[in-house]
Amino acid sequence: MTKLLVSCILLAASAVAQQKRIYIAPDDHTDYMWTGDEEAYRQAYIEMLDYYLELADKTQGNPPEFQSKWHADGTLWLWTYEHNKTATEFARLMGRVKDGHISVPLNALVSTYGGTPAEAVLRGMYYAGSLERRFGVKLPMAIAMEDQTLPYGLGALWAGAGAKYSWKGICGCLTKIPRTGQRPH
Repeated sequence: MTKLLVSCILLAASAVAQQKRIYIAPDDHTDYMWTGDEEAYRQAYIEMLDYYLELADKTQGNPPEFQSKWHADGTLWLWTYEHNKTATEFARLMGRVKDGHISVPLNALVSTYGGTPAEAVLRGMYYAGSLERRFGVKLPMAIAMEDQTLPYGLGALWAGAGAKYSWKGICGCLTKIPRTGQRPH
C-alpha cells in the first residue's frame, strides 16, 4: 500500500513538472499607413483599446488564466487614446496598464531599426517615459520587427531606457531559414 501511495505521488509530481504553458496572442503588428490613412488607424486604435478594456472588465473576476490581457504594439496607441478621450477614460486605460491587463512596449511603433540613428531610437521612447513618470507604471519591454538582425547597440539603448525584455519578429523577407512561418511550435 505504501508503495502504491508513493508511486501515485511521484506520478502526480512528474505530470505537473511536464505541463507546458502556452500563451496565445495576436501575431500581428501595426504597419502604420500600410492599410489605411491616419484617420483609419486612429479609429482602429481607439476601438480596439475600448474593446479590450471592456473585455478586461468583464473577465476580471475570473481566475487569472481566464482573464483578458492584450498588448498594444506601441505607445502611439496610448498617445492617440489620450488625445481623443477624456482624462477619466485615459486614466482607466493606464490603470489597466498598471494592473497588467493591457501592456505596451517602450516603442512608439514597431519599427525596423536597421537604419535608425540612436537619437531617433531614444526620442521614440520619450512618451513612454512620460507615461511611466505620470502614472507610476513600468513598461519593461521593447520590440523590433521585420529585421533579419538586431542592430548593434539597440539592446543597450533599450536597457538604458529601462527595458528588461525584448521581442523580435522576423518577416522572412531576406532570411535563408526555410519555412519560417511553418515552425512546429
